Amino acid sequence: MKTIFRRRPEQKEDPEKAERTYRAMLRERELEQKNVKWFFMQMKDFRL
Repeated sequence: MKTIFRRRPEQKEDPEKAERTYRAMLRERELEQKNVKWFFMQMKDFRL
């Protein structure tokens, strides 16, 4: 699910805030991928 950040046109974008948001997003995605990988590693021993 993608989040769209909206701001009023008269507002200046804070580069530091944008950077922080971007880093948080990357970290979250990385963590999610690790969890998925771990989950599949746990499940590969079980055969249905």
